[in-house]
Amino acid sequence: MTTSPLRLPLIRETLDHLYYRQTLRPDAIELNLPDAFGRDGSLYDLSLLPYAGAPFLRVNRCGPDMGPITKFVPTLRKYSDRPQTLIIVADDDIRYPPTLVEELVRAARAHPDTLVTGHCLSGYYTLNNGPCDLLEGYMSYLLRPSLFDMPDFEAYLAAALTSPACLRADDYVLSNYVLLRSIPVLKLEDPALSAVVPLDFGLQSDALHKQVSVPERERYSACHTDMLKLGQPAPLVSGWSRAAPET
Repeated sequence: MTTSPLRLPLIRETLDHLYYRQTLRPDAIELNLPDAFGRDGSLYDLSLLPYAGAPFLRVNRCGPDMGPITKFVPTLRKYSDRPQTLIIVADDDIRYPPTLVEELVRAARAHPDTLVTGHCLSGYYTLNNGPCDLLEGYMSYLLRPSLFDMPDFEAYLAAALTSPACLRADDYVLSNYVLLRSIPVLKLEDPALSAVVPLDFGLQSDALHKQVSVPERERYSACHTDMLKLGQPAPLVSGWSRAAPET
């Protein structure tokens, strides 16, 4: 996961629910923090971090800010030489259900060649007909480095992050790559995994949806358009990339 300097002292409840309140505890929580927060250049005061120094919490200072996708890309890079590492991606402002880690890990071990999630969308943001088009980070998902050809993914990511729209559309950027490279996605049919609770600080001034004036669907559409301009295939077609029918 990642967070902002403003949120850093507020993530105790998220950490509690991702570690102490899970039926299966993760080996560690990795907090990816860039050198400075990209939106305003503010710096991280690690003295404000809850559980600072706790063995389960690993702080990874990961260089320039890549936007929301900072939540998992530095971890994917870190474990690229350990390709079967199970990486669960989470947002900093969500209270996750207690069975999240256990269910994702169980499914990943049973289906080692798939990306696993308890929730994904088809048709709402996209015009595709697949059972699982758009992965949403706030609902969490599990991936492992073996699913990615890292040089290929790095080249794709470098192109995508030159687009301001894609820089703010991590769910689209990842989902488009997953579809582009035919990475299998397993959606678990467990309603309990959808029982996520947004925390109050997620509505404060540094929330992504308050930092940008363009609605989510239009950001995805703009990212899709930019990817095509950059010469990158974009099979995940935003439903808003086509003109609305006349009434």
